[in-house]
Amino acid sequence: MQRATEVLRRGSFDPATVADTITLDRESRYRRRVVLTSDGGAEFLLDLPEATYLAEGDAVTGETGTILIKAAAEALLEIHAHGPRALARIAWHIGNRHIAAELTDDAIYIQPIMCWRR
Repeated sequence: MQRATEVLRRGSFDPATVADTITLDRESRYRRRVVLTSDGGAEFLLDLPEATYLAEGDAVTGETGTILIKAAAEALLEIHAHGPRALARIAWHIGNRHIAAELTDDAIYIQPIMCWRR
């Protein structure tokens, strides 16, 4: 099985060298060692020295050639508040719970969390 052993960050490689792509959700983009299947159907072993977050536009390379990382579309919750101070307070609470979030000037985006309390 071919191995991908190095991460190339977005902008540090020539897009013309990309041999294939792989579409992964956010959770699947934080990896160290796992067997993956590219969008083109090629199976390969991602074998990195340590767990690494793979962002949209990054690539992995090695015996496999260069494989571009694509972020899968995922459902997100969009959180708004009555002002920047209230939004900052919500962001603090989200961070305090170690929930992955994207912060913008007007909103916070998180993945839906299914928890039901009785």
